[in-house]
Amino acid sequence: MQKISLRNSIPSFIYLKYSTIFYYFCFSNFVIISLLPFKRLCSYQVISFVLLFLVSTLALFYGTGPILLAATLSAIVWDYFFIPPQFTLHIEKPEDMLMLLMFFIIALLNGILTSRVRRQEKRIRIREERTDALYQLTKELTMASG
Repeated sequence: MQKISLRNSIPSFIYLKYSTIFYYFCFSNFVIISLLPFKRLCSYQVISFVLLFLVSTLALFYGTGPILLAATLSAIVWDYFFIPPQFTLHIEKPEDMLMLLMFFIIALLNGILTSRVRRQEKRIRIREERTDALYQLTKELTMASG
């Protein structure tokens, strides 16, 4: 069975350029969201859902690498900026420690699974195009042979 890979169809220097852009985009999203004044609007538990939603949204557009980076950065940003005591990586309550661990695991799994579904959908679409091309070819061959 032939493995379909987008990387094989794009020259390596272009692929490296775009993957760097994706990583930069993911990093900048988490810097921006950490600077928003969410601290005054709601509790830090609600902010975890916002960050989790952001990781899930990024998974719709990017691959596993940027999602891994996004999940890691979101956990660090959430811990540093929002979980008390703020502006430290120290967590006082065991519940918050468990919540951070579960947040990271859920963000990572959600991102990877969404990325995997996207890849499978792309493979199915390519397979469908090939099948349609073969059907059209056999149809034209039967018409030509009379």
